[in-house]
Amino acid sequence: MFCRVLGPVLFSFLQLFSTAFAKSIELLAEGDSLEAATEAAVTEASKTIDDIRSVYVDNYRAVVDDGRIQSYRVHAKITFVIQEGAVT
Repeated sequence: MFCRVLGPVLFSFLQLFSTAFAKSIELLAEGDSLEAATEAAVTEASKTIDDIRSVYVDNYRAVVDDGRIQSYRVHAKITFVIQEGAVT
């Protein structure tokens, strides 16, 4: 049963990267919420990187002042496809 459930997902993932290479970078970003911090990481990366395929939040923290959360910080891994013939 485990393989049947993951089978289509794994097949889609392999199809996505079957003829290309993927690369990941790590970014630190901050925002008013976890979603805003994650979006900030993707927005910043997309300024210089094309074909971003996924973001993985590896770790997050909250900045606290006077007992209240002021902002959130994420350590994000951004994965993108390297274009054929590109130099990175």
